[in-house]
Amino acid sequence: MPSDSSGRHEEYRKKLLGLGESSLRKNYYPELRKHMRELEESRTRYKAIFNATADSLFIHDSETFNILDNNEQACLMFGYTSEEFLQIDFNQLCSGEGSYTRKAAMEYLYKTLNIGAQNFEWHCRKKDGTLFWTDVLLKQAMIDNKNCVIASVRDISSRKQLEEQLQQSQKMEAVGQLAGGVAHDFNNMLSGIMGSAEIIGKLSHDDKISELADVIIKAAETAGNLTKQLLSFSRKGRFKLKPLHLHQAIYNATDILERSFDRNIELRLNLDAENDTINGDLPLIENIIINMSLNARDAMPSGGLLLIQTDNQVIDNNNNFRNQNPENDYICLTITDTGTGIPDDIRKHIFEPFFTTKDIGKGTGLGLAAVYGAVKRHNGYIEVESEIGRGTKFLIYLPISAPAQSSDSDIHPTSEIKGTGTILLIDDEDILRFVGEKMLTKLGYKVNTAVDGVDGITKFNEQRPDLVLLDMVMPNMSSTECFYELRKIDPQIPIIAVSGFTPDDTINTLFDNGLAGFMEKPYKLNELSFKIASLLSKS
Repeated sequence: MPSDSSGRHEEYRKKLLGLGESSLRKNYYPELRKHMRELEESRTRYKAIFNATADSLFIHDSETFNILDNNEQACLMFGYTSEEFLQIDFNQLCSGEGSYTRKAAMEYLYKTLNIGAQNFEWHCRKKDGTLFWTDVLLKQAMIDNKNCVIASVRDISSRKQLEEQLQQSQKMEAVGQLAGGVAHDFNNMLSGIMGSAEIIGKLSHDDKISELADVIIKAAETAGNLTKQLLSFSRKGRFKLKPLHLHQAIYNATDILERSFDRNIELRLNLDAENDTINGDLPLIENIIINMSLNARDAMPSGGLLLIQTDNQVIDNNNNFRNQNPENDYICLTITDTGTGIPDDIRKHIFEPFFTTKDIGKGTGLGLAAVYGAVKRHNGYIEVESEIGRGTKFLIYLPISAPAQSSDSDIHPTSEIKGTGTILLIDDEDILRFVGEKMLTKLGYKVNTAVDGVDGITKFNEQRPDLVLLDMVMPNMSSTECFYELRKIDPQIPIIAVSGFTPDDTINTLFDNGLAGFMEKPYKLNELSFKIASLLSKS
């Protein structure tokens, strides 16, 4: 501790030498006692301030850099006693990983003595081996006539964790935008492939050609499911959210899973949630369960237990991570395996598209990425717990919805519906205009085509059609501008928007302003025929 009274001590010492006892008692003892009392009060104040700070404080010898003193917070932060701090080398407080070594710490100490105060982040190690992040400020100071270095150490582990979560979120968002763009272009190509294959199959009288066309169509449908996984990750696909029972989705998924699991894997269900109603897209929810379960299966090559559980949870206001649903009522879907577990360095990447630890050809890296996107799509949250050699547990929290209302089943046409009339097809892709014209002609319609929105307005004015098929991503004039211009010319014209992907808010806005229907690429001929026939019958 610094002392400004050392000179006064020397003055008293000189005055006291040679003085008699009576003179000492009369003139100097009272003043000496007062001075000593002030000195003790000063030490007490210093110690109180030293220990009151929330940061850890260390006083280092400027020559040996040994610890001379520390405050109480240092003991709490690092787990050592003050006596132990006096005995250890400060190297034991360094993580030792990467550049966080004794040598690097010494450089900062020398800079403090030769240049001035140093402020930096440092990776520290506690007595029990726990590693954590700190912010360190080093300053030089004279204490009791001795040159020292004071180290102020602040725990910033929580801040670093938040920074990492933000960086991960931004990375996932960027990859999601890329995934949406890739899916859009891919769906355009699939539309041309699937449509061409269907036309070939319909026109051919050769069974072998028809069979090959069916193979092409099925392959295109499989590829289409791949793009749906991309879109579910990027949350740009259009999905039908409505009240459904999660338990029914689990039963549907496990019916499929049981046929793909080896007998050495036991599939067990503990569905304890009393309220299993969520607002969701049934195929998407089933895809979550199937993808998670297949990953669990692959993690148990020698067999094991796959446990699927549900229970209801009310998330309290102290849990900021999940508490974004006003009702706070969730159903927790837990999928647990007894497999190999996930290492920490891999766990942070498992939800990234195209990240896989499987051999080439055995995994796309889209399974868990699609799960992540689908869960977010349902305003839910996903957590993962794993231990090497003990298995992995995924916890998915989905908001509870109002009870499902009974409704008519969705109509899935199995054959084409022929029709008459004129259809204007507006699309900037040459292949899609060509295939679309062939498909519509096959259904009995007269077809006019336009290469973009401007051309579409011109063709619309030249010959008024009975219906318009409008691609949602085009150059020159945006599709929304074209839509509103067409509606301005003829407010009654049925318009079907067609896209490889379009965000829900865009489509919903168009529906609010008179959009008659929406078709998601790639689509089949029977689906297109049903959509057109149903709209023309209404008009």
